[in-house]
Amino acid sequence: GVSPGGGLLRAGMAARSRRTAHASGRADARPARRVMGEEGVVPASPPRLRSSGCDLVGGKMLALLLLLLPLAGQAAWQVSTIAGSGSVGHMDGFGTSAVLGGPEGLAMDSDENTVYFADGGGGAQPAVRSLTLSTKRVRTVAALPAGSCPAGVASSGGVVWVADRCRHVLLHLVPPSEVGASANVTSVAGSPGVAGHQEGALALFDAPGGLAVSGDGGVVWIADRNNKRVRIWQAGAATASTLVGTGAGVAADGDSAAADVGDPVDVALSANGLLLYVVDGDSVRAVSLTPQGFGGYGGVRTLVTSTALL
Repeated sequence: GVSPGGGLLRAGMAARSRRTAHASGRADARPARRVMGEEGVVPASPPRLRSSGCDLVGGKMLALLLLLLPLAGQAAWQVSTIAGSGSVGHMDGFGTSAVLGGPEGLAMDSDENTVYFADGGGGAQPAVRSLTLSTKRVRTVAALPAGSCPAGVASSGGVVWVADRCRHVLLHLVPPSEVGASANVTSVAGSPGVAGHQEGALALFDAPGGLAVSGDGGVVWIADRNNKRVRIWQAGAATASTLVGTGAGVAADGDSAAADVGDPVDVALSANGLLLYVVDGDSVRAVSLTPQGFGGYGGVRTLVTSTALL
């Protein structure tokens, strides 16, 4: 996962993820190394979310949600478990009494107290779940159709968007306020089970992954991985277009017309809404945006690659 916050960009590169767990699979009380690159880019085990001076990490292989706190005067983080027992499965509860299957796609809602995440592991039905930070309560917000592989999650104003990697669709849901109730899940873009590339109202995707959403919820950016493009979904117009990428799969910096992406796996919006950060293979790249969310005059530039952070 990749998320900006506190002046830093946290970028989780799946191909270069680093585990900080003990042999038992738990990761408590272990310092996690961080490496600062150009413009404050930090590689980390995905997915990762930064808020209020700490990092929240979904340990997909550990079935845990981990809280990373910065250690004063050190280039390291102290790791503790905020949710999940370490066993793989699906059970709601508080803190370490909850059981997770494999959390990914973390998204903080605008209330800065609710984290939504995809949980598609543990042999249970794929679901969108939430963690309330103030109480550490984990609950299931919505069950997803059988065969779903929930990947990217984005949230704004209580509305949650989910990229379903296996069914090639963009999902929309409004979490219910009542505990125990399940949200209605709507497929708003893509054709369930059909992989492809098509723009407009009859949009098609191929293994969509990371998501980002504008503050007003009107624009969703999608890392359309197998199509080798970053796509834009305009919620009001119900139409899709391409922000960057030709499908050639050869990363190239430049203006909006010349730039390309190679392997887009995740995206995150900058605090001012004028840059979209893209995890593109082993690199983090910045795409300039207009206020409306389309390609800006700044084009695309590479911020850092994994080789620069060794």
